[in-house]
This record gives sequence, structure tokens and C-alpha cells, in this order.
Amino acid sequence: MLVTALIATALWFFLRPPFQRPGDLGDQVRNSVVELADEPTVQRAFLEGRREAIEREDQLTEDLLEQNMREWRAMFENDDVREEMLDLNLDMVDAILESDELSKRFGAQVIEVFQQIADDPQLRPEMISVMLNLLNDSRIQSQLTQLIQTIVGQMAPPAGGETDTGGAGGQ
Repeated sequence: MLVTALIATALWFFLRPPFQRPGDLGDQVRNSVVELADEPTVQRAFLEGRREAIEREDQLTEDLLEQNMREWRAMFENDDVREEMLDLNLDMVDAILESDELSKRFGAQVIEVFQQIADDPQLRPEMISVMLNLLNDSRIQSQLTQLIQTIVGQMAPPAGGETDTGGAGGQ
């Protein structure tokens, strides 16, 4: 498919009417390239060719992914583009949280990350430091106090001193 597109491009380029003035050659070549770049069939051919090459060639796949990472880093280092990237990321998180299925998957990933941090002897102290810093916020203290009271209230034995010995969680 890619070869066909390239042959069609070459034929189109060489079979066009002759150039009007010798000085316009550069401009006309440039305009021809731009016209080709705007052509959906040419873009589709490049897309399919890239996809096929990635599937066949491990080194090419690695090179393309590395190039993508360089481009993402460059975009992030550009002050104007960074803001757009961060806005896009926030929009994506909002969309995730609006979807029940994606929100559950996102929550599961967050919990998994927290578990990995808790299991890592180097990261655990850093997480504790962040959490202690958060506890200085009066709103977080208030919410944490309410959460603890709710949990303690659920764990307290019913009035009259009886305890639940059956059912889930009371064994």
C-alpha cells in the first residue's frame, strides 16, 4: 500500500503540466508536497505503512516510541504547550471519573499504586511525610476525624453488650 502511494505520488508529480517560470520551481515543489500532505489517501498510506512496520520491526518500534517520548518531553518543556497538555490530562481524568466503569478501574489503579508505595521501603517514608503534611490541613483533620468516628461507631458492640458472632465480618 505504501509503495502504491509513493508511485502514485511520483507519477502525479512528474506528469503535471510544466512549470511556468524556472524561479518558481522551489515554491511549486513545496506547494505540491503540501497538497500531498493534505491528501487523506496519502496520510492513510503513511499511517498503514507505519502500523505495519511497527508490527514487523522491533527496532523500528523502539525507535518510534523513543521519538514519541522525546516529542512529549519537548511539548512538556514548552511553557505554552505544557499548559495545554495539563489541561488535556485534567479533562481526561474528569472523563474517567464521570464513567462508572473507568472510575472503578482508575480507583483500583490508585489503590494498587498506594499498595506498591506502602510495600517499598524507600517510598514508604516519603508517603508518610506527605500524609503527615496533609494532616496539618484543618479540613483534612475534620474529615479524618469524622471517618474515624464512623469506623469506630461501626465497630462498637450493640447496646446491651451483645456481640455479633455470625455473618460477614463478625466471626
